[in-house]
Amino acid sequence: MRRGQLTGEMTYPKLRVTELKSLFLKAKEKILAPVTYANYKKYLDDFSDEFGACIVENLTKFVLQNYMDRFLRTPSKGQYIYRTLSSMFNWAFDRELVSRNPLLKIKCPVVPKPHIKCYNKDKYINLLNIIKENYLKYYPVIILLGKFGLRPGEATALLETDIKNNKLYIDKAHTVKEKKLS
Repeated sequence: MRRGQLTGEMTYPKLRVTELKSLFLKAKEKILAPVTYANYKKYLDDFSDEFGACIVENLTKFVLQNYMDRFLRTPSKGQYIYRTLSSMFNWAFDRELVSRNPLLKIKCPVVPKPHIKCYNKDKYINLLNIIKENYLKYYPVIILLGKFGLRPGEATALLETDIKNNKLYIDKAHTVKEKKLS
């Protein structure tokens, strides 16, 4: 941001999208993980292909909302693109290269949350009885999953040291990976 010499007004450089993209990526290259940087670059290149010659301050809500609406059928991708663009515009705003983040009033595609079906108590007890009668070796794991709310990976990674005085203590996560022997 620059002060007007006579009026004291704040003025912003006429920064084009391609210039902002280059500055932002250069600043983030050493900071971001390589995969994140590659994703940022890909989505910003796509955005720049369409809007590169535009002056950032002139980007309108209408134009940006139309761009984001393209991703309504792929909302996860749309959210990632929205976060990437918003990150770039926030970065520029923090450095006083732009007066505002033009995405602030844009609606981001929404990822629908999956409906999770849960067992009620009676169905869970019925399931436990079936497993106890027919699949006894899985019974302890099903108890851990259902009664204690453990995830499958957590249940299979339990150690003997997690049981003390007839109580189960889970204070850290363990990672179990299968690897093929060559």
